[in-house]
Order: sequence, then C-alpha cells, then structure tokens
Amino acid sequence: MVGLSSLADHGKLWAAAGAVLVVTGHRSAAARGITALSIASLTANLFGKQFFGGSRPLLSRVPRRRRLPRPPTSATFPSGHSASAFAFAVGASLDDPRLAMVFVPMAVAVAYSRLHTGSHWFSDVVGGALLGTAIAAADAALHRRRAAL
Repeated sequence: MVGLSSLADHGKLWAAAGAVLVVTGHRSAAARGITALSIASLTANLFGKQFFGGSRPLLSRVPRRRRLPRPPTSATFPSGHSASAFAFAVGASLDDPRLAMVFVPMAVAVAYSRLHTGSHWFSDVVGGALLGTAIAAADAALHRRRAAL
C-alpha cells in the first residue's frame, strides 16, 4: 500500500494509465480521464484543502512499516489522491464503460492506501472520491452537450 500510494503521487499512476490507453486506441477515454483528473486535483488541492483543511491522523498510531517515507503535511480534506484517482477512473470509464473493470478497483485501492498509510481520515477519502466522481460526471455531461450541439 505504501508503494501504491507513492506511485499515485502527482498523478504518475494515472498518467501512465492514460499513456497505455492512448497506445491501445482509447484516446478519448485517456483524454476524459486526464481532463477530469486535472480539474479534480486542482479543485481538491488548491481550493478544498484551503477552505476545509483539517489535521492529519497521528502517525504514532500507525505501524512504521505502513507509513509513507515522507508523510504529507498539507491540510487533509479532501484527499487529493482519492479525488484524482476517482476522477480518472470515472472519466475514462464514462467514455468506455468496459474500462471500469480495471480503473475503478485501482481507484479504490489508491483511496484505501491513503487510509492504510495513516495519511488521511475516512471522511477525507470519501470526500475526495465524491469530488473526483462529480467532476468526471460533470465533464462527461458537458462533453455530451457540446457533441449534441
């Protein structure tokens, strides 16, 4: 879980997933996922954490082997990792529903990794997941509306 959480830092995991989608002919799904991720990450990290904030769980309650090498120090709500993970997974999956079988479990795993490592509270992860999902759904609706016009 520590490795997965670190791999998801700065969207690295999702950028790689987007590259795989492009190479395998799912350019539109990659674009939808990366667009939603970008908006969700900015919203969570620049606005959500500033307005809602919160302190992180005490690491003394987390076994050392489960802690991140560099624990985050920013405000805790919402989880940017969870927002980004769900935004990418839902965005790509709304473009091609078959992708949900791969990306939704990955997003759940990333969100869980934030709990496992003691980086976030459950409410932070749920808030991030809801934020990412809502942004992906709004982006998909906007995309469909533009296509209809």
